[in-house]
Amino acid sequence: MQASAPSSRPVLLILGLLAVFVVAAAARLHGIDATMSLQDSVGPYLSAVRLDGRGHAPAYGVAMLLPYMAAVTVSYTLQGACAVIAVFHATAARIAGVLAARRSSGPVVAAVVVGLLAAFDPGLMDTVRSGAEGYFAPIFVGLAALVPGGFAWVAFAMAVANHPLALAAAPLVCRSETLTKSSIPGIALGLLM
Repeated sequence: MQASAPSSRPVLLILGLLAVFVVAAAARLHGIDATMSLQDSVGPYLSAVRLDGRGHAPAYGVAMLLPYMAAVTVSYTLQGACAVIAVFHATAARIAGVLAARRSSGPVVAAVVVGLLAAFDPGLMDTVRSGAEGYFAPIFVGLAALVPGGFAWVAFAMAVANHPLALAAAPLVCRSETLTKSSIPGIALGLLM
């Protein structure tokens, strides 16, 4: 009796989705000099710096500012902070690929293609270039569908803080594994956010 060879799918998936992330980041960094510097795109950076507990506009939550706080902490220029944000935004493509891989045990190429579609999605590209519209709502909606238990509620709260229309993704967190007693702290934190 021969031992079966271990599946190479996990390794290929990791490498493929790493390539998707690199391509998505490169696509977003390519036009970083053309990033608009209007109130809707500079406002989150200014709000992150002032540290007074307010979002840059009434409809957005304070939790939206966390990535911007990190960006201004590691960069000394607005252009550098925009680059940090663009790279973080590229994780949306990787999350899309991971979600596709979880839904199917098919070939890795399918997950990579889904990730590449998200990497070059015109709406997501416009969001990162203008700094307006959805901010990081796509990333956190994807995470809400991906992570278990109370973490899904925290991700959902982050998505709503980034854009109120993310409320439409509520069915993604109303799953049996996110509505357990052990999820109560995450649900409470999400509601608090």
